[in-house]
Amino acid sequence: MAPAGAPKLVGLSEDETVGLLGRPAEESAAPPGKIWVYKATGCELSVHLFPDMDKGGFYALDYSAADGGRDQCLGKVAGEARKRGGALVEAAPRPS
Repeated sequence: MAPAGAPKLVGLSEDETVGLLGRPAEESAAPPGKIWVYKATGCELSVHLFPDMDKGGFYALDYSAADGGRDQCLGKVAGEARKRGGALVEAAPRPS
């Protein structure tokens, strides 16, 4: 679970992920899912998206950082996306 202050990523759709983080630097297929890679100052974040047959589309199931500290890296990627105008909106909290 992301600590307080870190954006929520797990469970977001592709569009919501782009809204939070901007477009990925790299995309690769990892059947049945795909991996989006984001780069920020001092970190590289991999977002693992998998299909949801009930909802339709791909959703973020997990994420990892190349150098550990995944929540810190997520915060950096989201912050840099906002600064450069790459993120569309802050992701709103989802009901539990």
